[in-house]
Amino acid sequence: MIDMHYDLLTVAYLSYITGDDSVLKDICKQINNSGVTGIVANLYFMSRDEMRKELHSNYYKDDISVKDMFRISMDIINKYLPNIDILPSIEGCDYIKDEYELEELYKLGLRSIILVWNNKNKYGSGIRDKGGLSSDGIKLIKKAIDLNIGIDLSHASYYTYKDIINIIKDSDKDVVCYASHSNIKRICDRPRNLSDIQLDMLKEVKGYIGIVAYPPFISNNKDVISKYIEMIRYGISYLGDNYVMLSTDDMYLYKYYCKEYYVKSLFDYNNLKDNIYKVLSKELDENVVQKVMVKNANDIFRKLKG
Repeated sequence: MIDMHYDLLTVAYLSYITGDDSVLKDICKQINNSGVTGIVANLYFMSRDEMRKELHSNYYKDDISVKDMFRISMDIINKYLPNIDILPSIEGCDYIKDEYELEELYKLGLRSIILVWNNKNKYGSGIRDKGGLSSDGIKLIKKAIDLNIGIDLSHASYYTYKDIINIIKDSDKDVVCYASHSNIKRICDRPRNLSDIQLDMLKEVKGYIGIVAYPPFISNNKDVISKYIEMIRYGISYLGDNYVMLSTDDMYLYKYYCKEYYVKSLFDYNNLKDNIYKVLSKELDENVVQKVMVKNANDIFRKLKG
């Protein structure tokens, strides 16, 4: 299985700045037991106040250097998880200075970006705002496309999402585009989930969706497993079985860093592959299960990592 969204680089960086790798070791142990072979590993950013609140940390100083943090995080993850295929991503491009620094990050190994988190930054708007791309955001997205960096649409406001799709449509390149951890709004009406209109736009650019095993984005009642299957079926019916993947957005790190934000994932990360397979194999054809769990994500890894 491949997990299309885990804030793993953030965990690595926190282990570095606190001088305590116990949480990282615990998480890596789970990953090594999980059957997961690849992870889109995110280093995430939001406003300084939000980061300090969410992580109960004053370690995010005013002179944030994305390049330094990315380099440190990657070195740590490669050391602790040498047998896991890592596709490095930045979630929230707030502190990337410009398209030139994006290219420097690409040379360091960056292969995917989520332009915004929930709020507005200098590049565009997240789902808590109604704006679209800024002029700087247009430049950054075009540069990412030129570099063959994956464009992850999760967290984007409707108009930022639409603006990015339009740039992709106008490009003459084969752009890798996906919403790594966004579910279906028709099934669970949450701002982070995608409407049918957004799914239509995603289909236009041959984009992928990563159905996320995060209970609040699956169902408002107790029937979470059946709704999870329904999410996957709906994604397949809309986009085709070559364009649906899985992610966890696992919140285990919050169990340590910020307990009030901790929400238990639908599946325990220990034996994650087997746990999800048992659920999907009862409902979907074996070939479809393999596509959703690994093959479709493998296509993205191959296109972005070479």
